[in-house]
Amino acid sequence: MYQLVLVDSAGHASSPATATVTYSPVATTPGSSPLDLKLLLPNGRPLVAGGRATDRLIVRASVVPGLRLELSSDGSAWTLLGRQPGCADACSLDFDLRTLPPGPYLIRATTSTDVGNPRSFVRVQAVRYSAPTGLSAVAGPLGITLSWSAPPAALPAMYGVERRVSGGDWRLLDTVSATTYIDTGPPRGAPTAYRVLAIDPEGVTGKESEAATATVPEAEWAQDAALKTPAAPTALQVLANHGRATLHWQPVAGSDSYVVERQSEPGRLVMFQVVQARAGSRSGPGLYRVIPRMCLSPSRRVDPLEMKSV
Repeated sequence: MYQLVLVDSAGHASSPATATVTYSPVATTPGSSPLDLKLLLPNGRPLVAGGRATDRLIVRASVVPGLRLELSSDGSAWTLLGRQPGCADACSLDFDLRTLPPGPYLIRATTSTDVGNPRSFVRVQAVRYSAPTGLSAVAGPLGITLSWSAPPAALPAMYGVERRVSGGDWRLLDTVSATTYIDTGPPRGAPTAYRVLAIDPEGVTGKESEAATATVPEAEWAQDAALKTPAAPTALQVLANHGRATLHWQPVAGSDSYVVERQSEPGRLVMFQVVQARAGSRSGPGLYRVIPRMCLSPSRRVDPLEMKSV
């Protein structure tokens, strides 16, 4: 039994409300079975027993002849899932939950002769990010460059970039952590529309942005326009203060903006910021480098500088 009260900023408390919660764990058979399932969130993290899921679940199972997946809302009546997993080294199904009413569910694997231990989850309505704003699409020598702003009061883990060609279906093009993206392979001579959506740390997608459209001409851009790149910036410095890195470098003649990259894992540098000035700021330790741009063409990179942990 729980008692809940609401307290405002002045410290005034409401009358208490009482709630009683009864939880009955699903009985499982000790030990593992070839029919035991694994439930993963869209970001790849395992879902605990009775965990919350919103739009999708990844269902994993061992390769077993005649494998089928069944779903139940009460543990007594079971129905066969409309889609069954694809199997190679293991069996996997991207399970769309959006048609299920909110509530608790069980899912299990079966064959004609055996039944696996059920796994439980709770389908809940997602609290979604609002749409990213200010999406623009500009055709250039490298393809079509997209840029946008994060949803108000949100810090998305990733963004999904979707593309539609000549009024066709929307298709996911890529997922990125930055608020810029270059589509290096757009179709030439066809109007291409783009939209982006924010993704939270659990893999829940937010609302789609307004679409932006651009067309890459059939004719090739002049080769020398793409090859005229500014020199590498010099005197790059990284200053750490209270867990935040501030970068300074010397301006490069002929560049109109700078791409700032930070190493997210050994051997991989990821673009996270495009700035017009010759300074940038970002939280977290890591390796940094700066690339000047001219007419959307990246130039030679400076060597990464290490920032110590603070």
